[in-house]
Amino acid sequence: MECGQEYLQLDSWWYHKGEGGGVKNWTAIPYIIPDGIGNLYETTGWPIIAHNRYFSSDTDYARQNGGPYAFTIDNATSKALPLEEVFWDDLLDEALTWGLVTYEQDWLDRQYMYTR
Repeated sequence: MECGQEYLQLDSWWYHKGEGGGVKNWTAIPYIIPDGIGNLYETTGWPIIAHNRYFSSDTDYARQNGGPYAFTIDNATSKALPLEEVFWDDLLDEALTWGLVTYEQDWLDRQYMYTR
């Protein structure tokens, strides 16, 4: 990151939460970013740094919930963990289209300590 360049940091307030407060879907909540993150990036021209927390047991991405990816789900703790590299490839490829330059996978302690 260059000194003097502006960036936009998106913390946990912008995406959809599910059971136990984890990520249900890592996309913008329409009433918070009505025109989408891509439009926000195009309007400001600022590269985006985006936060992500642990995945919820009801995440839209899991096959168990109708999604396309293999996850292990711990219903007792409402946590889920992706099991395939292709999940990360697809998630980050999509994020690149809306200006992501830095991805922050936060809450790793809860992700691993509370997922069997």
